[in-house]
Amino acid sequence: MACVALSSLMRTIELELLNPGRSAIVEDEEQVKSLYQSLCFFIEFLDKSKDIVAAKNLEPKIKDLVFQIEDRIERELETIYGETYSEPKKRQKAQRRLPSALLKQAIRDTEDLMVQIRKILNSPVQAFPSADPQASCGGSSEHAAASDVMEGRGQKFEEIRDQLICNRSSGREVISILGMGGIGKTTLARRLYEDPSVLSHFDILGWTVVSQKHDVRKMLVDLLNNEAAKIDEVTDGELAGKLQKCLRGKRYLIVLDDIWSTRSWEGIQLCFPDDNCRSRILLTTRHKEVADSADSSGNRLHTLGFLNQEESWDLFCKSFPGIQSVPFELETIGRNVVDKCHGLPLAIVVVAGVFSKLNKTVEEWQNFENQTNSLVVTTDLSEQCSRILTLSYNYLPLHLKACILYLSIVPKDEAIIVKRLVRLWIAEGFVELINSENLEEVAHEYLQDLADRSLIQIQKRHFNGKIKTCRVHDIVHEFCVREAIKEKLLNVKNEQHPSCGELQQEGCRWLNFWPKKIPDLDNIYVPRSILYLQHTSYASSSEVIEPNDDLRWGLLLRVLEFGPPISSGSSLNYTSLLRYLGICLGHSSLPLEDVSRVLSCSRNLQTLIVSHKPSSSYDVPSSCHYLSSEMWASQELSHVECSYLISVDPPNEVKEKLHTLYWLSQRHCTEDVFSRIPNVRKLGIFCQPETNDGGGDGDGDDDDDDREVGLNNILENLHHLNQLETLKIKAIKQNICLRNPQAFPQNLKELTLFTTRLPWNHINIIGCMPSLEVLKLKAEATCGETWEPSDGGFRRLKFLLIDSCYQFENWEATPEHYPVLERLVLRNCLLLEEIPSSFVDMITLRLIEISLCRPSLLASAQRIQKEQQDLGNYGLAVRNTTPFSVLASMVVSMLPNVLSVATSLCQIM
Repeated sequence: MACVALSSLMRTIELELLNPGRSAIVEDEEQVKSLYQSLCFFIEFLDKSKDIVAAKNLEPKIKDLVFQIEDRIERELETIYGETYSEPKKRQKAQRRLPSALLKQAIRDTEDLMVQIRKILNSPVQAFPSADPQASCGGSSEHAAASDVMEGRGQKFEEIRDQLICNRSSGREVISILGMGGIGKTTLARRLYEDPSVLSHFDILGWTVVSQKHDVRKMLVDLLNNEAAKIDEVTDGELAGKLQKCLRGKRYLIVLDDIWSTRSWEGIQLCFPDDNCRSRILLTTRHKEVADSADSSGNRLHTLGFLNQEESWDLFCKSFPGIQSVPFELETIGRNVVDKCHGLPLAIVVVAGVFSKLNKTVEEWQNFENQTNSLVVTTDLSEQCSRILTLSYNYLPLHLKACILYLSIVPKDEAIIVKRLVRLWIAEGFVELINSENLEEVAHEYLQDLADRSLIQIQKRHFNGKIKTCRVHDIVHEFCVREAIKEKLLNVKNEQHPSCGELQQEGCRWLNFWPKKIPDLDNIYVPRSILYLQHTSYASSSEVIEPNDDLRWGLLLRVLEFGPPISSGSSLNYTSLLRYLGICLGHSSLPLEDVSRVLSCSRNLQTLIVSHKPSSSYDVPSSCHYLSSEMWASQELSHVECSYLISVDPPNEVKEKLHTLYWLSQRHCTEDVFSRIPNVRKLGIFCQPETNDGGGDGDGDDDDDDREVGLNNILENLHHLNQLETLKIKAIKQNICLRNPQAFPQNLKELTLFTTRLPWNHINIIGCMPSLEVLKLKAEATCGETWEPSDGGFRRLKFLLIDSCYQFENWEATPEHYPVLERLVLRNCLLLEEIPSSFVDMITLRLIEISLCRPSLLASAQRIQKEQQDLGNYGLAVRNTTPFSVLASMVVSMLPNVLSVATSLCQIM
């Protein structure tokens, strides 16, 4: 698709050629602006010409041309940068520039193609695709394909029916059913429409399918039914007036099925009068913006999720009654296939229809099971899922098309860490800076847009409501992989896609592989992204990537990410265009010197992630794990996340764009260093005793005092970081003392402490921080038996986690100490008997989560919940997340052993 090519080249031009800091590399800036405007023209053309056949025929030409132009520009840039870094003396001389002839040729090529486009746009008769009622009528195809059986929607059915016929509101109301294609929106709407109580409640009922290519005249005719005689002789306005006249003064129910855009709603809503007759309009849509436009209150929005395992099987059985009489072996196969449908009703009824036609033999059923890995079945009904998804994809704006296709690189069924995904989108050039918004904020808006369109599923959210992890339904994932491979964007070689065979000789943009041996890429087109994104089900703690040779195929790479460590026999070549580097180190893996060398020439690097697989659980930083200040060559660095086992030198110059830095040694926490990272928002500080080369003779108490005072001075320097919102402090063999809450930045919202062994009265000092909303105390972050919070603290604390604080035994607190607390998480608090009983009066509390604690602690949480319910507050949930393999009685019996381990841990620290 041209969307990837256009987004990629435009971001490359912005970063390399229009960046004020790179202006010296361009001979004629007007040429660059001219080329950029041509790309904008292409985007506008594709966005506005979705239904023109000739435009679709031109899209591959646009894609190929834009990729060729980007190739020529980036190869020239790589040569220029390579010469600069290989011959440092040239840095003092005038830098070689991008040849003007290269840009002139690119402009000529784009203008030639623009001439063809203008001929299409100026043509009096445009070639529109022939009418295809099945393709243009998503709602009706879903209803036709789906079984009349409605499983797992009973509660939604009752809720919506009540809003249709029991709601006392006399005004016209709009109720929306939201969900992805195939989820059962039309089936649910049809059941409501045909329910006897609904039929008897309304004077007039009407149903129309809107579809993607909405036709106002068709909708009007559908709703008027036989009321419009001599239909060809009246205008749309006359039809609208006739419909309004028919509905005036009547209690009506209108169903607008499969409505795709707010424009469709706005084009017909005036036909529905509001005469205080308790009329209702029921919408089904895939887009939340449509529902929001029709009813801004959001109180009548019903989102359909996927069926759970039990509901899926019940739907399958009701769609295929013959399953009840088959042998157990066949039922097992049937259950396996239903599980692969992952709760999508349309997919379930499709496979049920196929099974009903098969001979009842194990061999035949197993053969079909093997064909359902990608939900590819050969019946006409199976095409509905793909058709619906294709329609949804074609309706996406260009930037979202690129983003959704990029999800093809993620292993199927794997949770997607949103933080990582948006950084990859930015590195690939899919995210456009709008006004002065932060790129990551824009990327999060893209993600939410995809979620609103039901193309991704939100799995977990952060406490502040932002999406933490998401996933892609298998049907969507297979579609993305199929489209990306077809467009020569993706080359995937892994266990999930063994049929892909050998790597495409014509090349690709994204290479995703899982085998331990990195393939030989000498003979194929150099990819822009190479990712070893291993599925967790294949993960191995001892796995190491073993390249066939030095990794010398990365000259034009912008994304390089390896999950397992790369073997020590490898080396990385210069990659001056790299924007994203994620790499893992192990006991005998690639030396950090190689990583530092690559970073020293990567002038576009935005994200650096260096993880480490320690040889033991007690590894500590050492000189062999060291990244020098050369790593800061890029002015674009926004996120640096290294293992605390790796010592990182701070930058020698100001890094305005740096937002994340993990981990910084305590010896670098000076005012001078902090002044070079003024905009950092997330920071990790690692504390361990400094080596005392002088071998002092002071006693232990003096040493403790020195360490305590020194760390307190370090914390007092934090106030120089005015943008800091998230802080993590991890200590080893170090006592931390807090005396002054003003030492922390006043904007700090989230604080996490690891093994700091702070007394509880120092935790109370933390409570004086004015903006603190999240406090996480982990792994002996505190010491002492009793926590008695001070009055007036924790005024804005909403989330409190206490994990593995083994000495914590008594909690003497009241709701006044945490006036706005919403979530409380207690894990491995093995001595704590109960939550303060006064928490029953904490009306802000929404969740108590208990894991690996005493049964009495869980019982106290449940008692608080019950007493709140008795008072009419049903908003508090209590969740026991203790693993099933660990029974509460086992926790108590293991208590002495756990405490012994904790004591040993404290001695090590």
